Amino acid sequence: WTVRKNELWGFVDHSGNEVIRCRFYDIGRFNEDRCVVILRPSSSFALAIIDPSGDIIQMSSNFEHISDFSNGRAVVKYYPEIFRDSYRFLESEEREINTNGQLIVKIGNEEKLLNKKYTWYQITEDNLIEVYSEGKYGLLDRDLKQILPCTHDTIRFLKNK
Repeated sequence: WTVRKNELWGFVDHSGNEVIRCRFYDIGRFNEDRCVVILRPSSSFALAIIDPSGDIIQMSSNFEHISDFSNGRAVVKYYPEIFRDSYRFLESEEREINTNGQLIVKIGNEEKLLNKKYTWYQITEDNLIEVYSEGKYGLLDRDLKQILPCTHDTIRFLKNK
């Protein structure tokens, strides 16, 4: 059951014992042993995914919405204003994550899992992977090996004529 104390939400078991202390500004419901919570109220909420013990699996202030998990996956939707420096970001862009909070990258018929430090990605025309971490952009190859670290304000590709 969910309970609220001092404006914060948590969980108790059927005996009334607190199993996850009241520390979240809002909470969803558990599905596939994962629950979406709001860590702090602001114009861009910090959303997180927790496990049944209350441990944070993944969190990001980039996420505008995280769906419930189904078949080991959830859909995340992004705040577009965060990615205003990326000319490849599309309005209402969504990605899938697994129950460990890793983004699922789809390259052709292959699916790969990004390190949890990356909270957004985009496949480039050259099948490279532009990634985003802590406010900066970087670049990975198809095998998820780092080409550029996430230390750049933006990345633009110029075509040879």
